This record gives sequence, C-alpha cells and structure tokens, in this order.
Amino acid sequence: MTLRCRLTIPALPVGPNGPKGLLRMHWARRAKYNESWKWLMLLWVVRTGQDLVERGEIRIHQYRKRLLDIDNLYASCKPVIDALKGLVIVDDSPDRFSIKVTQEKGGGYIVVEVWE
Repeated sequence: MTLRCRLTIPALPVGPNGPKGLLRMHWARRAKYNESWKWLMLLWVVRTGQDLVERGEIRIHQYRKRLLDIDNLYASCKPVIDALKGLVIVDDSPDRFSIKVTQEKGGGYIVVEVWE
C-alpha cells in the first residue's frame, strides 16, 4: 500500500457519550459540528490539491488525554470519515475501504492517513 495523504488536525472528535457527546447533541448543533469537519477537509484538499482515492485503507490515530473504549473510539470518528467522502475518498463502503482507528495518550490531536 502507498500513503496517498496524511493530515494532522489540532482538534479531537468528541465521543458519543457524556453531556457534550454526539448522542446528546441537539440535531442542529450536531449538523454544525459535522459541517466544521467538512470545512477542515475542504480547506486541506484545496491547499494540497488532493485527488480522490478509489480504494484502500483509512487510518485514524487519536492522541487523547483520556482514552476511550474501542466502540466509542470508532464512533467518535464518524464525522471525520463522513467529511472525507467526496473530497478525499470516493465512498467509505467496506468493499472500498477498511478503517483502522487507534489511540494513545497525548496532546489532543488526530492524524488521518489514506492509503491506496
């Protein structure tokens, strides 16, 4: 596999639980939250001139102060992966892309890699 793009974002996606989690967000606030991730990806694509990737692997590594359990970790990445669709990847269906999400203790940012 070949690394097609790498993006470091100085922000973390919120987890699904807790008082400010994705599951408790008002629908309008969640829509704005998802839109903010799309704008981050769009700015990055415009700056780098990234082409669409047809098939491969998406790797997201989060550096968090408090680690999430694995199901919440994957759920927190949904807005990030949705923001990639149409800008960096064609589609996130399982027959096109595998998704790997990892985490470690750190300073509060994520690294998104798309491999072809």
